[in-house]
Amino acid sequence: MSDYMQAAAEKAIHDLQIQVDNADAAAATAKESAESVARSARWWKTLTVVLVLVVAGVGYLAWTQHTATNQLRQQAINGCMTGNARAAADNAHWDLFIAIAMKGNTDPAAPAKAKQLSDAIAKSDAPRNCSHAYGK
Repeated sequence: MSDYMQAAAEKAIHDLQIQVDNADAAAATAKESAESVARSARWWKTLTVVLVLVVAGVGYLAWTQHTATNQLRQQAINGCMTGNARAAADNAHWDLFIAIAMKGNTDPAAPAKAKQLSDAIAKSDAPRNCSHAYGK
């Protein structure tokens, strides 16, 4: 019976050794898996940071472009309004010139020609709707 006990003990030791080897292999596999997951997490974190920076950069560029466009539009409207004011002053000067030219004029066709000239000047210098012309 002693041989039987010794064989059983050796088998038990051998089984325990296999379990230890299996546990070591499982631990090594778990460690490799953990390292792989950590590498993958670092990669995804880096990718996320890069994407956030790219999206933020594109957003900033879009915002600055929008701001610049609005500034140019406002400058165009201001220029148009200045042109309207110049045209109104120009009309007033022409009306004054025509009135002075008509004083003492005895030509019967002169008033019609003066009106025709005044209307042509008013048409060419008609004020523009600046907000509509340069609005969004």
